[in-house]
Amino acid sequence: MLIKTLRKTHRLIAALAVAVALTGAAVASATAAPADQLRYAGSGLNGLQIPVGTVDMEAWSSTPAREVQFFLGDQPVGVDTTLDQRDGYWVASVPVQLTTPGSAQLKAKIVVDKKAFRTIWKYFTVVTPPPAVSPVAVNTTGKPGPDNTGVPAGVALSPSGSLVVTKPGTVIDGLDIQGCLTVQANNVTVKNTRITCTNPSRARAVRMTSGAKGLLITDSEVNGTGTTDIGIEASSAVIRRVEVSNVNDGIRIGNDILIEDSWVHDLTRLGSGHPDAVQGISAQNVVIRDNTLNPRNYTTGDLGNAAIMLGSEAGTKLSRNVTITGNFLDGGNYSLNVSGSITASALEVRDNIFGTDSRYGPVISPVRVPIGRGNVVNTTGLPVTVDVPKTKSSSAR
Repeated sequence: MLIKTLRKTHRLIAALAVAVALTGAAVASATAAPADQLRYAGSGLNGLQIPVGTVDMEAWSSTPAREVQFFLGDQPVGVDTTLDQRDGYWVASVPVQLTTPGSAQLKAKIVVDKKAFRTIWKYFTVVTPPPAVSPVAVNTTGKPGPDNTGVPAGVALSPSGSLVVTKPGTVIDGLDIQGCLTVQANNVTVKNTRITCTNPSRARAVRMTSGAKGLLITDSEVNGTGTTDIGIEASSAVIRRVEVSNVNDGIRIGNDILIEDSWVHDLTRLGSGHPDAVQGISAQNVVIRDNTLNPRNYTTGDLGNAAIMLGSEAGTKLSRNVTITGNFLDGGNYSLNVSGSITASALEVRDNIFGTDSRYGPVISPVRVPIGRGNVVNTTGLPVTVDVPKTKSSSAR
């Protein structure tokens, strides 16, 4: 009898141990997996006010799925069997007709396979839209351009060849440099100067070497003559009222940079390059404000890649404490391109005006990097649309 009792006790303890292990694994799995989402116009659906009409609703599944079934309340409204893999999720979308103002519930049944599914739901409010407001173009008079950047009118320039600056505190004023500029010292000032870099073997028209700090470039021009890869490559620098043109990338930024009141335009693609007016592959403590940035070359018709490119398409890069405000951005595939692989924190994009010369749209940015308020299209004054980077399309069956 005692032996039988001990055997039963051992079996009970073993069963409890398995149950605890399975429960712990389930909790760990649930904690590790991202949450499913319902979204509208780039925002989480919960509590939103959405106008009467036909709108696109999205379900963001944290796992691959065969299909997603959508319901408005208990009424089926659509099924999507082809999901796009996007920003770490599998995204389904259907048009939903909203006819009656008031509280509403959207449900999505995410069907993983023949036996497994899960359901999410969110409440929102359907509202009567306000009277239509006629689009009004934004006044961009006075934005940085040929009349208020570069060497001021009337400044006499003295000819010079390429320069390498090694003395801290050097001031370069009023030179016409036919060549390139390399800065190897701290606290160098360049003002009222034209730099025309014609040497194709020199990849940067203006270059700060590693360790140099405190560069100030103001009221100056950088022209790469279509042979130079980068106009200005700098960290720990201020770039103010500077014109940059005829390079593959206008300004490549590192850390601790202020770019303001400057004009980067008419870039020249070199080989398989991707022309960006401002490029920050890994940028920290950066302010880009009140500039005109447009990579488009209006002579060749090449749109370039982006007015501002943050991150890299090759590997994850960090951007932290970056403020982009008050700029006029145009051209490129997207005028503002935030890489889908970026790791970003404290990224603020607000109160910028976007032109309509980009190929696909004004902004592309992953969901985890939200774009701020006040960013509008110059021809209408309406808010910009934000596209989300896609990975390869997948039906996830």
